[in-house]
Amino acid sequence: MRHNISLADEAFKNAFVAGEFFIDCVDIKLTRNGPGSPGTYTARGSLEVSPMSGVKARLVLPRDRSIPYDPIAKFGEPSFELGKIVPDHHYFALAATDMDGRVWIHPSAEVKVASENEASIVLTVESGYLRWESKLDKPEDGVAAMVFMEDVPFPDRASMAPSVFKRAKRPALASAKSSMGVVSGMAVTFDHRLQRPGRQFYELFIEAETCGPLPEEFEERVLEAARFCTAMIASPVMTETNRGGARVVELAKFRPSNRGGVILPPLAATGYEASFHALMERYYEYARANAKGGAFAPLSARISGLFALQGVFIDTVALLLAVAVESVLSEAHFATLGQPDTGTLAQIDKLLAHAKAVLAVHPKLIERGVSAIGRMKFTRAVDKLHALAVAGVISDKDRATWKKLRDDAAHGSFKVNPARLQKLYDDVWRLNTVLYKLVFLEIGYAGKFSNRAAAGWPVQDFALPTASATAATAPVAPAPTP
Repeated sequence: MRHNISLADEAFKNAFVAGEFFIDCVDIKLTRNGPGSPGTYTARGSLEVSPMSGVKARLVLPRDRSIPYDPIAKFGEPSFELGKIVPDHHYFALAATDMDGRVWIHPSAEVKVASENEASIVLTVESGYLRWESKLDKPEDGVAAMVFMEDVPFPDRASMAPSVFKRAKRPALASAKSSMGVVSGMAVTFDHRLQRPGRQFYELFIEAETCGPLPEEFEERVLEAARFCTAMIASPVMTETNRGGARVVELAKFRPSNRGGVILPPLAATGYEASFHALMERYYEYARANAKGGAFAPLSARISGLFALQGVFIDTVALLLAVAVESVLSEAHFATLGQPDTGTLAQIDKLLAHAKAVLAVHPKLIERGVSAIGRMKFTRAVDKLHALAVAGVISDKDRATWKKLRDDAAHGSFKVNPARLQKLYDDVWRLNTVLYKLVFLEIGYAGKFSNRAAAGWPVQDFALPTASATAATAPVAPAPTP
């Protein structure tokens, strides 16, 4: 069955998520990504594309007569080279032209010889996704749609009836309790698709509403923001993006989010739809300004791995959280936090002068001492947390909890006492809240958050501190000798 390749088409989406979508191709070209013979294969055939198995094909081609067929010699060839798990020459650039002239591509499909004889060769082709790009007849400000195979905890709208929203400037129907909001001038709708027929899937739709043309990769930045707000590395299996004069459709294999249940979202979404989208907007603006060259923004790179922790010991979670807090504090945004005052700096300079002038000490020891004293001019993570406690952003108990968990876990002295397991979970959630507060500071978010450092996890208001408050001086202790 031939489909309209658009995420506005229900039949296309239903066929894909059900594993019933095939791309019949008049030409499938495979070009080797490295040395080897033959360098290319060309055939006709069909690609099976589904969330369950990604892209698969089995092709039968006539054998190239210029290459001698010697099945005995193949038994003596090494099947792999030590130290090379994924050599380039095992992968091929895929370009498949379907019956309607669309060219579906993948840069590195895995190609294997299933069987061969003197007359023919049978290949299996696999890849994680397919991509099709085309030109739009009429440029658009920006539209993106995504399909997920698992529910993403966007806030539920308290509604008993389906809601109407815009989809490419036309009214569309979303199921009851769908989530709707505005993020940086974009209308963002997440449809939980409750009570819809067919195999269950979920949809995210983004459209320029009050802003002008959307920037390049806007859909990636929105997804990055959604992952932070939901503490879930959700990956779409279908994506369609229309921006400017280009349209891109991508079909991908399902990658489960691996939610572990310990690292929770910064805000309990239910009942706080407006605050959820406000937080999402601040993170989107941060990501848009800081993501470079197609990579994640620095904050996402530092903390996103926490969202995928599953089946990990709680002491490991504690260590990773403590390291993430320290990593975020190393961002340029916190560079001046808790710096020593001019008087302290002058005293450190005196210590340096004394250390350099000391007699009857080996020069190497003097060099190490000068280095240790010099580091006192720079603030450590614990100093920055102290400054934040003085400013009232976090509590001194937050700072002390971070230091204890960081020191115990990092130095191998961490032991889980079953009788105090709840205390350990409380400490982990307290540290999780500290991490989120640091993110709020960097992205400039003031608003509702779930305070999991307090009993009952109340939703409270986070206020950005004044510049004078965050400039509070932290007492500087000597750094340990290397």
